[in-house]
Amino acid sequence: MPGTFEYRVFGDDLRGYVVARVEMIGGETSEQRAEGRDHVHGPSHGSALRIVECLPSSARAWRGGCDKDFAALLRGVCVWAMCEHGVCVADFWCSSTRFYRTMRVAGFHRQTPALGVPMIFASKSLRRSPLNACVLLKDNEARANFDWEHTYFTKTTGDSDRPTLQIGVL
Repeated sequence: MPGTFEYRVFGDDLRGYVVARVEMIGGETSEQRAEGRDHVHGPSHGSALRIVECLPSSARAWRGGCDKDFAALLRGVCVWAMCEHGVCVADFWCSSTRFYRTMRVAGFHRQTPALGVPMIFASKSLRRSPLNACVLLKDNEARANFDWEHTYFTKTTGDSDRPTLQIGVL
């Protein structure tokens, strides 16, 4: 069906689960044109692995520690994507840095102004809305003590795990 993605679930109860999909970067195939799907236009640059959920089983990872077993699972998912789909980049977005240590051991880097994803992996022609989350808190004390680091929102939380083309915007 045009405009849909195929998600894969990797892992088990012992290590945890990773939900991901493979997305073409740049260009479009004749099949995609025939189906009327809008993709990043320009020369093809391969594929990207979009990790949409990371759900480690260990409490250590959820507390911000390094979970080497989950890191091994993440590396395995990346190797599968490279070997089977020619993936050249993988990404994961989360509202918290609690998985930072585990992601680093798996080979991921935190995006910063100095270390960002090159524009060939993020189209100039597609404008995406910022990822937003809204939390309603009933009292002033709860608002004053709210800590985003203790949240877990991903792109799928706000239905943001899909490209959205704005007509007439370049």
